[in-house]
Parts: sequence; C-alpha cells; structure tokens
Amino acid sequence: MDPKPDATGEVIQATGAIALRVVLAYAVFAGFWILLSDEILGELFKDPEQLVLASTIKGWLFVAVTSLLLFGFIRRRLDQAMAVAQRELAAQTEKARALQLLAAIADNSTEAIFAKDREGRYLLCNREAARVLGMSADEALGRDDRSLFPPQQAAAIRADDSRLIAENRIQTIEDVLTTVDGERVFSTTKGPLRDADGRVIGLFGIARDVTADKQAEKSLRTSEERYRMVLENAADAVLVANPEGSFIYANQKAGQMLGYGSDELLTLSFRDLVPDDLVEIAATQFAQLKAHGHILVEGRMKRCDGSSVPVEFNTVRLPDGNLYGACRNISDRRAVASDLRQRNEELEAFNRAAVGREVVMIELKQRINALSRELGREPPYPLAFIDEAAEPPGEGGAA
Repeated sequence: MDPKPDATGEVIQATGAIALRVVLAYAVFAGFWILLSDEILGELFKDPEQLVLASTIKGWLFVAVTSLLLFGFIRRRLDQAMAVAQRELAAQTEKARALQLLAAIADNSTEAIFAKDREGRYLLCNREAARVLGMSADEALGRDDRSLFPPQQAAAIRADDSRLIAENRIQTIEDVLTTVDGERVFSTTKGPLRDADGRVIGLFGIARDVTADKQAEKSLRTSEERYRMVLENAADAVLVANPEGSFIYANQKAGQMLGYGSDELLTLSFRDLVPDDLVEIAATQFAQLKAHGHILVEGRMKRCDGSSVPVEFNTVRLPDGNLYGACRNISDRRAVASDLRQRNEELEAFNRAAVGREVVMIELKQRINALSRELGREPPYPLAFIDEAAEPPGEGGAA
C-alpha cells in the first residue's frame, strides 16, 4: 500500500496544477490581446501618433493586468506555503513533545525497553536496559548481543530475533541471561520494528525480570509436592471438595477405604457417599459445616459396592472456601469398644455372682460360730470385721 502524501506534497501538487492553469490562461489572454488589440486600435485610430500612444497605453495596461495576476498568484501561494509551514511546525512540535514523553516513560519504566536493527545492533536502550547491561545507554548503542552476553546466550537471542523478524510476529520469550545483577530470568515480549512506510527495520523488545516470580513458583511447587506426599501417605482418608461439595482431591487411602480409584472419586461429591438412611442428618451436618467452618462427627459412608463403613469424619472449611475432610475407619475401634462392653458385662455378672456366694458363706460361718458358742467351744471363723462394720459409730469399747 502506498503511503499517504504529506501536507507539503499535497500543496506542491495543488500549486503545480494552479500554476499550469494560470500559465494557460495567461497564454490565451496574451494571444487574444496581441491578435485583437492591434486590429481594434487600427480601426479606432487612423492618426499614426494617436496609434503609437494607444499602443503604448495598451502595453502598460497589459503589464498592469499581468502584474496583478502574478501578484495574486504569488500572494496566494505564499499564504498557502505559510499555512503549510505553520501546520508542519505545529506537527513537529507535537511530535517532539510526544517523543519526549515516550522517552520519559521508557526511562522511568522498571522494565528493560530496547530496539535493534536487522543486524542485531542496538538502536534504543532505556535506563533499565542499560543498567542491566552494566553500561550507559550511549555505550550500548551500536553494539550487538555478542559483545554484551556470553556466546551461547547471545546466539540464542540472535536466533529468536531473526525468527520473529522472518515470521513477522510478536511473541513473549523467557531467557536466562547473565547481567550485572547475576543470572536472571527475563520474560521478554519481542516483535518486528517498522518504519513510517511499514517496512521492517529491526526488532523491539520489552523485558521484565521474573526471577523472583520463578523462585516463588518453585518454592510453591516444592511446598505443594511436600504436602501432597504427606497427604498421600497419611493414615487417614483425605478428601478435599469445593464449596458445593464436589471432590477436587482424594488420596489413595480414601480410594482404598471406599473402594474407588482416586480419579473416580473426583467425579463424585460428599452427597454420593452418604447412606440413604443418613441423608437428612448429613444435610444438617453439611449446613453446620458451612455455618461454623468445622465439624467432628461419627457416622457411616457408602462404599462403591453399596455397603457402608463406620467413620469418624473431621472436616474444616479452608480459607479459599474449599472443604478439607479427614476420614478414619473406626470399624476396629467400634469392635474393640463392643468387646470391652461385653467383657464389662461379663465381669459385672461374675462379680454379682461372687458377691452372692460370699454372702451365703458368711451367713454359714456365722451359724457355725453361733453353734460352737452354744457347745462351749471357740468359734472357728474370725468374723470380727463383720461385727465392726455393723457396729454403729460411737458405740462399743469399755463402759
């Protein structure tokens, strides 16, 4: 596409057209003037002296008319040229102001901004880019990346730049570069740089130091992996659900306890694991969880085969709104509790039987002791502890 002509070009074209029309008009006027004026004067003036005077006046009149036409043409062109000059001056002033503003923005940016020619030489380098390179902007201009970075890094940069220019597209690339701050990671948006006619004359770039972000991401991944290992190796089944109750995480223990694969559990929700006879209770408990942020309950959960398993369910609402639940199979605990209850009942029954037999034996011994006294013999069984237990407080002793 041809570039649009500027204001000066338009004025020049218009001026040329007007000048051509004026010249043509002048030629026609002069030709008719010369052709007709002499014949008219010859008819009007027969006296030679009068004819000479009339011819002189005719010449002055011709000069006056052509001078007026030339003055009007020149004056109009001067006015147009002055207007064009004023517009161009205003445009240049505005452009200079815009360039100064852009330069100020670039120099005060915390991101490195640069431009290169097609051979990779720096055409523009803002303050941050120069600082990263460890030199002034003037020192960086005209140099290429081979003199600024290690060979391997410079070759990678040059390859990316050439590819983007050839493909004529903008792309964001991550580079690990050696800078005055040490080895840093940059996220750089690059693209073709064009002139006023749209021709690609080089490449522009805006680079942001994302080293801290990368380190934070690495720390977050490490932390997530650590907690994932803890959850995967937990003794309890762990389930994490969104606020609506649909599972977004399940560890292996949960799958083993409920008979599902971990991926299968992610297609279910808490409600799918509630036995039919506990639906109303579970709904109340779920409402309490959303209201208070924590519940600790015992109940049953439905397994994949339709059976149920007794569990202790400890659930909390996380800061992001998700629900974290730790489930413990309490089948063994309930079996132990049931066994303990049975044993206690048996011991109590045995104790009651033993106490009954002891009472009978004491009564028998009391009768034998009484019979021995009647026969004048010493009682064979020491039962003084019974007499002491039966004696009221404050009684007994010497009178």
